Parts: sequence; C-alpha cells; structure tokens
Amino acid sequence: MGAVDRVDGVEIASVKSVTKSESMANSSSGAIRLARPRNSTAMLDDAPGLGREAADQGYLFFRRLVPVAEVLDLRARVLDVCREIGWLDDRVPIAHGVVRSAAQIGAYDDIWTSLQCRVLPLPEFGRLREHPTITAILTAIFHGPFLCERGDTCRVFSPASRKLTTPPHQDHFYVRGDTALWTVWFPLGDCPLELGGLAVLPGSHHAGLRPHRDENADKQGIDVGPDFVWVSANYRCGDVLMFNSLTVHRALENRTPDCLRISVDFRYQPVEDPENPCGLR
Repeated sequence: MGAVDRVDGVEIASVKSVTKSESMANSSSGAIRLARPRNSTAMLDDAPGLGREAADQGYLFFRRLVPVAEVLDLRARVLDVCREIGWLDDRVPIAHGVVRSAAQIGAYDDIWTSLQCRVLPLPEFGRLREHPTITAILTAIFHGPFLCERGDTCRVFSPASRKLTTPPHQDHFYVRGDTALWTVWFPLGDCPLELGGLAVLPGSHHAGLRPHRDENADKQGIDVGPDFVWVSANYRCGDVLMFNSLTVHRALENRTPDCLRISVDFRYQPVEDPENPCGLR
C-alpha cells in the first residue's frame, strides 16, 4: 500500500511508545503504529493543491474546519436522542455523554436504525453536511459539482465494546457506486485517541478494492499487517477528516471508562455518476 513511504516528514511511533493516552489506542488485534496526519489546513485557499493532495494521499485532514458551536449544537441534539433511547447515565449532566453501566452501543440493529431516522433529518445535521467550508473543499476534490446525501450516518459507540469496534475496511465494499465517492468524518466534540477516533492508511486507495472477510456481514474487514503506519490524531471539536471510498480506514477502540464516542459520516460523489450508492452488501 505504500503507507510508510507516504508519511515522510511526519513523526512515526508505535502507540506503545508515545503519550499515555495514545498508548491506549490499540485495536482488537493488538497495538498498531500511528503517525500524525498531514495537516491540510494551510492549503484551504489552494484548490489545485488540495486536489493533488487528495489524489495522492487519499485523505485530507483539517484543524477547526467547521464552527465548534455548530458541532456542539448537533451533539446536544444527538445526546437528547441517546437519553430518550436509554443509553445515558441520568446521574451525570447530559453534555458529558456518559453511558449507563454495561451498555453496549454500536451494533447495526433496530435501535441503530432508529437513531439514524431521528438524527439524519435534524436541521443541525443538514447544516453541517452542506457547510460552505466543507463544500468548497469537495469542489476542489471533484473538480466541479457534486451530490450529497450519499449514505450519511451518525455513529455512537460505547466504551469496552471491542467486538463492536469497526475493523480496517474500505467504504466502497459496503457503499456501492462511484469509487470517486468521498466520506467526510468528524467527532461531535473533542475526541482524544483513547475515545476511539478514526485512523486511515495514507495512499491505500491506489491499490483498488481489497478482499474483505469475516463471518459477520456487517463487520467484514481487511487483514493489515503490523508494519503499516496508520495516521490518526487527538481530534478536537471542529476538526475534519476526509477520505476516498477506497482508502483503508478503521476505528480505534473506545478505551475510556464511561464516555460515548459520537461522530458523523457525510458522503458525497461527483455529479457525473448520479447512481445512488447507498445500497449495502
């Protein structure tokens, strides 16, 4: 995949040899090697440069790209839904997102479907999906107009749920349609590594679609060796990660004692392929 070569100039370290919080950012198969992502924030006024970086790396990362207040507005609405479902500890202020004891959240079940039906129509969700800073970058990536609502999702994951942690995979395996589709991911609030953010393999999109295997059809993934270097970050509220549908990525395990990890995926594709890629395998 060329992942190591494509992180030149970025400090590379095993997650067991960096900060205390990073040392907890291991996967269900053991510790993985992490590097800091390349920060594209300085390129916001350079559309051709963003296009080249996206084509080369298969991802773009930005600090404080979207307004914190708007992200927290959506977080508050999602937490209201989580409380109504019964996921939160009522003894703790709702804004903390503390899960009730022993709750296992993140499975693709009827409750997950209910969450999507209640969150995706929210005006706060739609405003972030079509935020001008995001759409300007996507125009640079696609070199023209694009379609949104190509498989958007709100994700909520509880701690101590290793079996529910998303394994390495490519979105194109699940989300059919154009391989030019891009996902825009960001957490609804601060997301240090121990809370279980997203990690990507730079340049992995160049090799095309890879075999996915597992007995569970909802959690099929890719075998990735221990020598590859993933990029991830201690995400702050307002940070945004974008990646191509063929870029290999994974979730890191939520290793906090009691906090929910809440995030959103927005998906977009160029208008020349209007096929709806939302059908799941």
